[in-house]
Amino acid sequence: MTKSDPVLLECFDETGIAMPPAVVSYNVDGVSHPTVKRRLPVLDDHGLLRKVDEDRGYYRITERGRAYLNGELESDDFQRCEFLLDSRSVQPSGDNTGLNVLTKNVFLMSNCRASISTISIMAALVDATICNGTE
Repeated sequence: MTKSDPVLLECFDETGIAMPPAVVSYNVDGVSHPTVKRRLPVLDDHGLLRKVDEDRGYYRITERGRAYLNGELESDDFQRCEFLLDSRSVQPSGDNTGLNVLTKNVFLMSNCRASISTISIMAALVDATICNGTE
């Protein structure tokens, strides 16, 4: 979690509506538009926000997001997930290390409530590694 994440979540919680990144950026002081655009998908991966309109990019706060704001979730969970979500490009090596890391990340990301698309990307990397014989 970054220092801007609680501010972004509070914006969603206070308004109670779904919003695209541009509207959030306009209504939140001290957080740049590029930061908002980068952080909303990460908050979605953590299950704190949910993308409710794929075409227009609208997000809405989830019950998990409200629980975070109320101090009901451990921050350690987010730190572990943040590392996994930020380390999506793992290069396979000749000794199964890459495959083992990819497989482990898919499992851990599913436990971190990562988005289906993120888990699918990691699973595809595992499949490609196996199919290309780089394991």
